[in-house]
Amino acid sequence: HHLPTWAHLLAACAADGFRELSRDLEAVIAMPGRADNTLIDMSLAYLAFAKRAPVVFRLMFNRDAVTERTEEFQRESGAAYAILQAAIRRLDPAMSNARFDSLLNTVWARIHGISVLELEGQLCRSDSVKIETSDFLRDGLRSLINGSK
Repeated sequence: HHLPTWAHLLAACAADGFRELSRDLEAVIAMPGRADNTLIDMSLAYLAFAKRAPVVFRLMFNRDAVTERTEEFQRESGAAYAILQAAIRRLDPAMSNARFDSLLNTVWARIHGISVLELEGQLCRSDSVKIETSDFLRDGLRSLINGSK
């Protein structure tokens, strides 16, 4: 279809990225027998997406590049975020809204931050300890989630 401006094209590309990310996250949710690990598995799928499509991933979150917040962009980015929100809520459906907001922002910061740092080669690593980014992400989320119960 025809897009009127370059900004609309970038927004469409970013929306496609969010749609693909949502599919990856939903595939994790659909995996049988993984309910206890859904959030951790989703975080690993998020990291895998970032590594598989780094240019699109960077575009999706670049407000300087995606200046046109089209309806499609808002819908697709909101849908991806809603998947994360639902996974956090499933940890404890009775948690207070304040606790939910705190945990959501903390988990989101960890998942997204580690993914960005990995793409930029800026994760601090000791020369004596070799740890994979996925292990670092998994272990950190596991302790965060267990601490929230």
